[in-house]
Amino acid sequence: MRPGCKKDTFIGDDNGVMGISLSSDYCAEHEWGIKGIRDDFGIDSEKVGIDKRIISKDGSTLHEFTKTYEKKKHKCALLTNFDSYGWEPKEILKRIIMEGRLFSSKTQLAGAWDEKHFAVAVYGDEAIEALRGMKKSFEEKDMAIYLSSATLGKRINPFAGSALHICVASKIPEESKDDMYDHDMARKEKKPSGAMKKVIEGLRAVADVRPIIDENGNIDA
Repeated sequence: MRPGCKKDTFIGDDNGVMGISLSSDYCAEHEWGIKGIRDDFGIDSEKVGIDKRIISKDGSTLHEFTKTYEKKKHKCALLTNFDSYGWEPKEILKRIIMEGRLFSSKTQLAGAWDEKHFAVAVYGDEAIEALRGMKKSFEEKDMAIYLSSATLGKRINPFAGSALHICVASKIPEESKDDMYDHDMARKEKKPSGAMKKVIEGLRAVADVRPIIDENGNIDA
């Protein structure tokens, strides 16, 4: 996992927190979609619109702990699907998310992600309560996970710097859901030329460790 180069933020309005946006960086970890995350949460990539992004199982865990940083104690929480191999949440915060990013953040939130995993850390009572609410939505299968470029009506570019959005599905505005549907239908209807098919075949051969490039030349993100 790698953190992004911009600040990570909560997504929401006066009605409360809808989700989290984790920024990206120009690195290999953020260039190959999120197929592993999809698989971990049972997301059906054959569907379209919001249904293509809603989880069918909960692969997340929520940890709450106290962390001392620069001689000050902070109440923290960590939401992740990372199998930590014995790492304590504090270690994930220190080694992967980088604790300095969290405690210097005005949003009281920082995270990291890659094709298979994400980790989100927060501090402070209000932010922890928001993460508890998201964990409850995970348990209720009312969460959607997707790249931000999937709502823009454009073919996903793995180098475009898309943010990872982790949102409560029932709180996503209908306009955004319509954009997702239009984006997916446009991908289904677009067919590559004969020359492009050869290029796609070559790309899929190079990336044969996983089918991240579909038959139309789209990145499975």
